[in-house]
Amino acid sequence: MKNSKIFLMFLLFSNIILSQEYELLNSISCKTTYLFKDFESLDKKVLSISFFKENWSFVPTDKSPNIDLFLKNFDLSSLSSSQPSAIDFKALNKNYIKVANVDVHFKQHSSYSVFSKPVFNLDKNWALLYRHNVFSNDVGNTGDIYIYRKVNDKWTLYHTINFWIS
Repeated sequence: MKNSKIFLMFLLFSNIILSQEYELLNSISCKTTYLFKDFESLDKKVLSISFFKENWSFVPTDKSPNIDLFLKNFDLSSLSSSQPSAIDFKALNKNYIKVANVDVHFKQHSSYSVFSKPVFNLDKNWALLYRHNVFSNDVGNTGDIYIYRKVNDKWTLYHTINFWIS
């Protein structure tokens, strides 16, 4: 009996986390996004205080978001690396279109997006998401880390950090 209660609590907790991930993804999609079928892994080594401080803004201005507010609310030391995992497209809104076979996709479209699984702070009111696009031709590209903040039950983009450029 005790094991079944623990198992039920685990299921409930994991569903809450999953629903939070998909709530965020659904709230940020306002146009058609061709999305690769799996979440990409996110390396914890990248998500350090020094990384954020060094890459927060290329040219800091008065309009740059407050990094201290972010760091105060997001305990980066508690993060763990995420592993690739399948995206539940049934939990996503109709703006996301699954790319299961890249070769077939590129016969009709020129690009698709790859996301990491969103990572949340303990209070579930800040989130990080890594995203990059893949193009069928050899063009320049970027990978970005998006920082979202939940204000009045709505996810809003707080800041974008350019992670790499090719």
